[in-house]
Amino acid sequence: MAIVSMVLPNQARARTWHVPADAPTIQAGIDSASSGDDVLVAPGTYFEHDITLKGGLFVHTEQGPN
Repeated sequence: MAIVSMVLPNQARARTWHVPADAPTIQAGIDSASSGDDVLVAPGTYFEHDITLKGGLFVHTEQGPN
């Protein structure tokens, strides 16, 4: 019996964190995410300041820059 092992690149395991569905705030989404993940922010008003970004993440909105 042969056993085949595959190592998937990090991109294949990337996750999308939806704010506020998966994380209640933008910062919580960033804190929960790992390198290669997306943090996707729903439309709305978020009362946050001093957000600290981490490298390797892509933070963007569901409806673009407007």
